[in-house]
Amino acid sequence: MRFLVVSRIKAETLVPANIVGSADPYLKAWISDDKNSLKYEYRTTTVHSTLSPTWDGFVMKWEEHSDRMVLGIWDDDMQQDTPLGRAELFLKDIRPWDMTWRITLKDVDSGHLYITVRWSDEWPTKSLTRSINNDATNLDSDSSVYRKRANAVGLVPLPEEEMNMLFKSYLSNLCPVECRLPRKQLQIALKQVNCRPTLEDIETSLRDIKPPEIVQEDPDYLWFDEFVDLFIQLETLQDLASPYSEYCNPTVRQMTTQNCADFILVEQGETIERQQIMDMLGVNYPFVSLFHFGRLLTLKENIWTHEQTNTVWQDMTQPLTHYWIFSSHNTYLEGNQINSKSDPAMYKYALLQGCRCVELDCWDGPSGEPIIYHGHTLTTKILFKEVIETIMTYAFESSEYPVILSLEVHCSLAQQQRMASHMTTIFGETLLRIPTEGVNINNVDEFSPEGLKYKILVKTKVRQMLRPASEIVQPPTPEAPTDNTPKVNAFDESFELIMKTSSISLSSSKNEESFMNLHRTKTGKLNNIHPDLSDCAWMIPTKLNSIAQRIEKALPNEVSSITETKAYSLIKSDMLGLQQLTKISLLRVYPHGARVDSSNFDAMSIYGTGTQMVALNLQTNDIPVMQTRAIFRYNGNCGYVLKPNVLLNLNEDQSLSPTQLSVTIFSGRNIPVKSEMGWLCVRMIVATPCGEQEHRTPVIKSNGYIPMWTAGPYRFQVPRVEMAVLTLVVLDLDASSGDPVAEASALVCSIRPGYRRVPLYQKDGTPIDSDSYLLVLIETEEDPNGPQSCNNFSQRRRRVLAHPPAFVRGLRNLRKVYEPQTNTPSPRCNSEGRRRRANCIAQKIPISKEKKQISSCYSNSYLT
Repeated sequence: MRFLVVSRIKAETLVPANIVGSADPYLKAWISDDKNSLKYEYRTTTVHSTLSPTWDGFVMKWEEHSDRMVLGIWDDDMQQDTPLGRAELFLKDIRPWDMTWRITLKDVDSGHLYITVRWSDEWPTKSLTRSINNDATNLDSDSSVYRKRANAVGLVPLPEEEMNMLFKSYLSNLCPVECRLPRKQLQIALKQVNCRPTLEDIETSLRDIKPPEIVQEDPDYLWFDEFVDLFIQLETLQDLASPYSEYCNPTVRQMTTQNCADFILVEQGETIERQQIMDMLGVNYPFVSLFHFGRLLTLKENIWTHEQTNTVWQDMTQPLTHYWIFSSHNTYLEGNQINSKSDPAMYKYALLQGCRCVELDCWDGPSGEPIIYHGHTLTTKILFKEVIETIMTYAFESSEYPVILSLEVHCSLAQQQRMASHMTTIFGETLLRIPTEGVNINNVDEFSPEGLKYKILVKTKVRQMLRPASEIVQPPTPEAPTDNTPKVNAFDESFELIMKTSSISLSSSKNEESFMNLHRTKTGKLNNIHPDLSDCAWMIPTKLNSIAQRIEKALPNEVSSITETKAYSLIKSDMLGLQQLTKISLLRVYPHGARVDSSNFDAMSIYGTGTQMVALNLQTNDIPVMQTRAIFRYNGNCGYVLKPNVLLNLNEDQSLSPTQLSVTIFSGRNIPVKSEMGWLCVRMIVATPCGEQEHRTPVIKSNGYIPMWTAGPYRFQVPRVEMAVLTLVVLDLDASSGDPVAEASALVCSIRPGYRRVPLYQKDGTPIDSDSYLLVLIETEEDPNGPQSCNNFSQRRRRVLAHPPAFVRGLRNLRKVYEPQTNTPSPRCNSEGRRRRANCIAQKIPISKEKKQISSCYSNSYLT
């Protein structure tokens, strides 16, 4: 049961019904519905000889299914049915705190009615008589009147904490004379509660706060309830009015908590209780206004990716070759490859982002200390020891899984020994070496991320490639095993022989000559690696001359490194062979040396080959880097992501029909524009190994507070959702740099369909603000001519509507909107506004010639 609490009613300039020119007016009030059936009646006392009467307050029951309060004024002297005036007030506009309304009387030439009213869940016990303008006179030094409103928990449509923030901001900007908030201070007061509208937005909202005209004794000042209403009006997402109206209760013309639960079931594919909705909003309020509706959809719990992706949820006990590994190229550089600065902090930056493979270009330095820089360029130099210390400090801050150091060694033997000494001292037990008994290639634990936790793996050249004994150059002849001697494989034999030779000392020229002779290849070229540095290695680099040979001789701790150009060449010549190789052997692809600006290649086409380490210039923060971050967020940002089943089971028939992805951009919040009033648009990119598809929203002028695009739906065809990345880039076209002001990326298979909050990041991957996001609608649907999936959101949504629960069947307007019709647009385009938005799809930007060639190579692979 609810009650309408009318504090005071006052009428002005009534027109008398007699020739005397005066009246004895009284007032009647009804609670009614849209059929004008009376539910409850109240009659006030008569006020004699006045045309501007004032009546005391009263309380009326709020009956179920009622939608309005009807007020009529009669003259007690006149025995007739014609009233002096009549007025209506819709119950959906009444709030749980006192608000004063100014209503023009109907059926008469002039006259106004002022009514102060609120609703309550309990019968009020305090006196109801209160002057309309008594707030200022009752305002004491403690601001008790306003504080009572701010702390009325359960009677306000905002959480207590937020109401207290508003009240604090209101008080801090009060005019000391008027004890009210001046209009000129509104923008300052709103900024204190993270509300940053323009002056134009404020003026527009002040005119549209409530449907009936609000009492404005002084238009230059605002009471606290008016300030709260202004805040709510500014924070309301008007672009959600269409989906909101579809689920409104037709009786009260407002969404109830049950209607909201129905919306979440049908549109979001999730179940929720009515009480949970009120708990999430932090209010005890049975109706969900458009303001609350927007708040609910932009809660952090409604983030666009599945919750499990925030933690490590994949199987981490498989071989390293089964994972994509977050990798960096020229990690030490802050900028280009010619004259930029080298900094140990770049290793901290990469490791904290989840990067698990970093590169160190090592050269001879002064005073016997090796240095790191981009050789033969003007880039600055940093000490190898400082880099190692930085890596040790931050290696396992963001992830417990192994870190790979890709060493490119150009140092003399003496400084190589110094490098080994630094790594042995600083890394200690975290430095994993090949054990003396050899590596058991059949023991998966030795090669899995789980088995290599908190270990640092060094990739560098070794004294001899770990190959079968027959391929070792100048090896001592091993003794033939007897029948009583357990047999070992060729790998263990070769490693044992190499470990025996590691005792050679360089103290004498004779031993040094023996060492040099041992490390000459068949071509006579010297393998100039110091034994101490070689002993630090766990990953062994090897050349990729032939895919077939590498598949035949591949070992799980061998790594081949190739440039992007060679990778593209292999994709065109032997795509399937490359995928088979990366299933059993590690491959690293890095940018071509001609990319002196530290730009990056198309990473998605390389990930599609199964390449584990796609090394990118992370300092550039371009689209390939954003897409790579999205891939590794899929598994708790730990730096390792299990490759899709299509890349691990190449012999199985895994053909699937493409998925239709639909994206609608509604609005944003707190976008960091680079100009005073930015020209904002959202660039949408869906990248797969087969190529990219792109759309852009229209450009709107906004200060970034709440830009509203309401653009779409934009449609994409996705061959494989587990290998497709959706990137949303917010651009400020008014800024001179042209750089993105915000971005968000995610694997398509990790995205939750429905209306979702998309948190925004700076282009370096760090979150912009906890309250900076986009509100989008994402839908996925498989090709109806292909196989169907149980995860098909649109199919599930249609099944719910075809066999709805009882409470959904009661929503007549919902069934009318979503009832299948022939030759009718999609349900989301029924309204004229949505049809217009559907026609605003931007033209796709064609992919480059190179990408078209790569895409044609994928057409015969398992990825399409």
